Amino acid sequence: MSYSYLFYPRPDRQEADEARYGPPEQGPNAALQAVVNTALISNQTDVRLGPYEYLLKSTLNIPAGVSVTGVPGQTKIRIAWTESDPLYGPVVTLSTKSAIRGCHLDLTLGGGKFAQDSGTFTAPDSSVTALEGTQNCVVRISGEQARIENCDIESGVRRGIISTASRAMVTGNTIFNDVTNSNAAIYIYDGYYGCVIAHNACYTYPGIISVQNVVAPASSNVVSANFATLVER
Repeated sequence: MSYSYLFYPRPDRQEADEARYGPPEQGPNAALQAVVNTALISNQTDVRLGPYEYLLKSTLNIPAGVSVTGVPGQTKIRIAWTESDPLYGPVVTLSTKSAIRGCHLDLTLGGGKFAQDSGTFTAPDSSVTALEGTQNCVVRISGEQARIENCDIESGVRRGIISTASRAMVTGNTIFNDVTNSNAAIYIYDGYYGCVIAHNACYTYPGIISVQNVVAPASSNVVSANFATLVER
């Protein structure tokens, strides 16, 4: 006589392991949007990515309160634009109090390009599409107190990071922004304040950080210790 046994994982052991070692690492074929959505539902605060390349077909929207953490210099998140699947950006959108850390981020436009700091996109066949200006970026911060830290953004004909929210934290990033079309590496939209932009290296020349020129301290942003050219609009 033979017996078969079905073993179920013990929730208390899983919780203990996560408390000790952190959440499990996501493999290269993970459905990242589903993973971060599940983290939100299960009250998990951190999603860990491995030293892999994650190819996206649509923007990764990181929900409020969830952090995505990669292996610095090894974790890559990328969207490759094609005419059959025309996603122009962003690669990542950050909601309120969410974060992305230690990831290499890239939006490959396949020969297309944005006009200077706008949503006008010119495809390789010279056709022109008018889009929202907030699509001209790799990372969009759309919720207050969101963070992007210690990430790398490749050079390309689009802005690196834009913020359409107040109190954003942009620190310790390396951004190779577009020089030919003069798109800003970091761009804070008018009317948003309390953002901290510090210790970023914005290559290549001129490496622009663009913020609104405001006088009132309560309505301003802190831009400090960056390797970049500051432009006050």
